Amino acid sequence: MADLILHIGAHKTATSFLQRTLSLNRGLLARHGLIYPKIRHYPAHHILAGPWIDVDGVPPAHYGPGGPDGLWRRFVDDHAGLRGTVLLSAEVFSRAETGRVDMADLARRLDPFDSVRVVYTVRQQPAFLQSIWLQRARSAPVPPWSAFYRKAMDTGLASGLWLDHGRVWDLLRQGFPPDRITFLDYDTICRESGGVLGAFLRLAGVSLTADDLKPAPPAQSNISADPLRVLIATRMAEPNPIPDDLIATLAAARPFGPDRPTSLFTRAEHDALTAAHAPLNEALEARVRPQQPDFAVSPPAVPGDILWRDELDSRHWARIARGLLDREGR
Repeated sequence: MADLILHIGAHKTATSFLQRTLSLNRGLLARHGLIYPKIRHYPAHHILAGPWIDVDGVPPAHYGPGGPDGLWRRFVDDHAGLRGTVLLSAEVFSRAETGRVDMADLARRLDPFDSVRVVYTVRQQPAFLQSIWLQRARSAPVPPWSAFYRKAMDTGLASGLWLDHGRVWDLLRQGFPPDRITFLDYDTICRESGGVLGAFLRLAGVSLTADDLKPAPPAQSNISADPLRVLIATRMAEPNPIPDDLIATLAAARPFGPDRPTSLFTRAEHDALTAAHAPLNEALEARVRPQQPDFAVSPPAVPGDILWRDELDSRHWARIARGLLDREGR
């Protein structure tokens, strides 16, 4: 019987890179005992959330006979009896809104596997919230950052995702015991050998390293662009989507100097969000550490030369204007 690892996010913790890399190396992984199932043409397994969530972009016909429940039966029949470890990855399983997974029902569906482990990666809240907004900014309309931030502070939610990772722990406990749940800290595993990919290979117990796998192309890895460039581009383009070359034009103008990090936050916003979640992160650590003694949520790391949103001044705007004039002159 196969063991199963279900990776449920969080969003914006290198999930797209991980899923596309595992999909790209499916044959090599299988030869080493790690099965990354191919379900339809998707690199990830969001379609398996169909019994509980109206999964974005999945046509009803893609579920096949019996709909979402039929797809689940076929998945279990095809994989539970295999030798090795089956790894599923779909961050929609950790959503708070637009549908929520019934974890007790999910646990029952996974019962035929020899063992089940659910894995979730936490990310410190300022970087998490900023990355969620930057992801939404890829399509129009996107809420203004200030309104998005205020709503997140008021509700604890951002685009249907919990900022308090303890809420995900509570959700998982509705179906799984603590010793079947693994929480990873994003900043910690990024620093380890092989980064996020290396961490999951070690978790799966295979002898491969990240260097053994062909990485997904950067264009498929869903990496966020510079925050203030995206903010400026959305305001210039609204209510339309950002033109394909506008971010590149702003980058070429180098309005913030060479490689200077930027933030959507003001310093006051950043500090308020950090302070609000510090006790929640401590409470999560207390719940996780009986099973994972070394678990800790990394505190926000703020570069000393970061440019906060409210520090934009006339010098930056002048460089942006020159870059746009150069763009129009091409």
